[in-house]
Amino acid sequence: MKKKISYLSSHGYNEIINKFSFHSNNTNKGYKKTTEFSSSNNNYSSHEESKDNISVIYSIENSYVSNSSSPSCESNNYGVNPSLKNENSKWIRKVNKQEEQIKNLKEDLKVKTNENNNLNNQISELKIKIEDTTHRHNLELSNVRMEVITEKSKLDSQMSDILHKCSLHESTIKNKDKIIDDLKIQLDVLNEGTFQKLKSLENVNKKNIKLYNDVQAELILMKKSSIQQKQNYEIEIHNLKFEIEKIQDLASREKQEALKNKEQLEKEKSNLKNKLNEVENEKDRLKVNIEKKDKKIKELDDILEINIKKNKSIKKKNLELEQQMQLYNQEKIFIKKKYCKELMKIKKINQEISNSLENKQNQHQKDTIEYKEKIKALTETLKEKEIQNEKKCNSYISKIESQNKIIQEYEIQLTEMEQHLQSLKDQYEKEIEKKKNKMKEVEKKSRAFLSYIQNQTNGLL
Repeated sequence: MKKKISYLSSHGYNEIINKFSFHSNNTNKGYKKTTEFSSSNNNYSSHEESKDNISVIYSIENSYVSNSSSPSCESNNYGVNPSLKNENSKWIRKVNKQEEQIKNLKEDLKVKTNENNNLNNQISELKIKIEDTTHRHNLELSNVRMEVITEKSKLDSQMSDILHKCSLHESTIKNKDKIIDDLKIQLDVLNEGTFQKLKSLENVNKKNIKLYNDVQAELILMKKSSIQQKQNYEIEIHNLKFEIEKIQDLASREKQEALKNKEQLEKEKSNLKNKLNEVENEKDRLKVNIEKKDKKIKELDDILEINIKKNKSIKKKNLELEQQMQLYNQEKIFIKKKYCKELMKIKKINQEISNSLENKQNQHQKDTIEYKEKIKALTETLKEKEIQNEKKCNSYISKIESQNKIIQEYEIQLTEMEQHLQSLKDQYEKEIEKKKNKMKEVEKKSRAFLSYIQNQTNGLL
């Protein structure tokens, strides 16, 4: 080899030797990159770059050898590697598809967030409606209670007035009974006296008879007035009974209206609860979908970052290759113009170079075997990561189950609150029944008092 180079230098082919030395230095640099990567076990990206450089250099050297061996010296074999172009175009298509998918997912996320906001607004409106209905119901109940209390106070005042009048009437009747008793005593005294006293007291008896007649007339007048007062009292009691019946009818109507309002409120509460349950179910579904889409977006973002890095590295490689190809094309044109005839003499040198290239190819095969072993190690690490991800998923599932338990506890608390409300309603109804019973007792007492007055008036008659 050294003899051939000295022969070429002696015959004036120094430029060809310099070009050949430049080309061999470039190939040795690419080979050094591969050997450096085979010694390192951590940098996967540097291995890809060295592999691409080796493939490009081998393709350039093979094309150089074929062109140098051909007498016509055609320039068709010098060009960019089509496999790299195809890979680059595939990567670009994948990146574009992934960007479109990410855009679609972001639009879906916006739609779902808007739906979630709308559902939250509906829930707030429903809560406001529930509060308004409960406030109205409480106001109506308070108004009914106040009306019942006022009516009860009126009835109590009326009953007290009636009792006062009855007591006055009883006092007048007692005074009249005392007068009658005194007159009877006087008559007994007169009967017990002697006839003489009777004769002497005939005039007095006549006067007393006149007085007695006058008293009887007054008693008759008093009885008539008492009968009239009794009739007036009966009319007043009848009117009071009529008013009490009206009040009872009003209370029953108001109670029916309150019961209807209660039923409507319970129906509205049940409907609102069903709507809230539906909204919560839709929320849970949306949360699950959003979490899934967030995971997908994260995965796609990671893939995008990886693809962007790969594209940048590929672009850099393409630029470097284009620059090298331009240099090689310029060199080739220069060599074609001046040294086509002289290149035929260097075939033997090219054969030696081809042998060296074969040795390099063998070394490259060894490097590929090492690369496959590294890929196996990477696959094992990926499997371990998948196992870790499954564990994380199981932990997330346990968290979701704990949240479901908390939701069930809240539902139990809601049922307890409903039971408490029902117990309060039952207590309110019991109080209303007690008040009704008290009203009935008052009516019974009034009736007994009226019967007592009637008996007394009948006794007087």
